[in-house]
Amino acid sequence: ASDRPVHQLGSSLFKCFFAASGAGGNLVLVLKRAPSLFAFSVLQIGIHFGILMTLGRWICRIPPRELYLASNANVGGPTTAAAMAQAKQWNR
Repeated sequence: ASDRPVHQLGSSLFKCFFAASGAGGNLVLVLKRAPSLFAFSVLQIGIHFGILMTLGRWICRIPPRELYLASNANVGGPTTAAAMAQAKQWNR
């Protein structure tokens, strides 16, 4: 972890971004109004993760944490992948 003010400012802005993004979400409402959409999303992400792990880990021999970050970037976008890497303290 860095003690530079710029790093601390960036971390604070990431936290504000995720708090604002998640504040409007309501999982119970989605389950009540569109359960098929929720089931489709879970199925889609499950298939994505299964294929990624099968091809990446067992065929291409890519380290798991790189696959987790790739999956996160694909599903949630680059900002969530950067936040995940920072939270896990993965510097490489």
